[in-house]
Amino acid sequence: MSRMDGRNIPVVQELSMKFVFLLSVIIVFILGGCSVERIVTASEMDWKPPKLTMQECPNLNGNYTYKLMRNYSGAYESDLIHVYAGSIYVLWKTANNSPTTGRPQTPLNYSTDILDSQSYYIEPRVKKKETTNIDSKNITYGTLHLEQTATTLIQGRQDEARVVTKLGTEMSGCSGGALILRHLEYNGGNDFVPRTASYGEFELRKGSDASLIITERRRQRAISFSSGMLGEPNEYPAVTRFYQLANP
Repeated sequence: MSRMDGRNIPVVQELSMKFVFLLSVIIVFILGGCSVERIVTASEMDWKPPKLTMQECPNLNGNYTYKLMRNYSGAYESDLIHVYAGSIYVLWKTANNSPTTGRPQTPLNYSTDILDSQSYYIEPRVKKKETTNIDSKNITYGTLHLEQTATTLIQGRQDEARVVTKLGTEMSGCSGGALILRHLEYNGGNDFVPRTASYGEFELRKGSDASLIITERRRQRAISFSSGMLGEPNEYPAVTRFYQLANP
């Protein structure tokens, strides 16, 4: 029997390390392949408030002003809290032009491709009017136009893409004199990225001075890879902003 040359020991150690590495990769892929894939439903969330009705709803019809501030890059940033019901990712897919890239896209059909509880975009009905150049200002103001009926909330003027939300669904309704819009998004799940459910509420109220008061509440829960169970809620600080009624 021949003895192993001492010079071969490093080679054996290197092969052993490679074997251990490959084995660990295989185990990770096996465990990943055994992960539980499921969609979290709105009924599983700890909504605040837990129940919505179509009683004691506020009248939010009107035009409200919000602030536009120039940032360090020269572009304008808005202090407007953009409200919607359902998923922001689905909402973006209902626009003719992607809100994230500005590029044309084939939109989802709101009458056949999305749930009734999901907000969606509709395209302008009239040609947009010429506006004054405001590039020289560091702070200026925009206008949020709200049209509310017994069944819908529409955001935006007729000369711009508008967001439509059906009221009286599991994701929209009223409570305590406020209009509540619920949102729920799923994140992660690819390439072993932790999966989470982000959710919360937009609360819209009418102030005593006829201003619009919007409060955003946001929470997040982890989704277990192995069981699909939801973790404990991680709550972020609520944000409340006031928007004055625009001059007629």
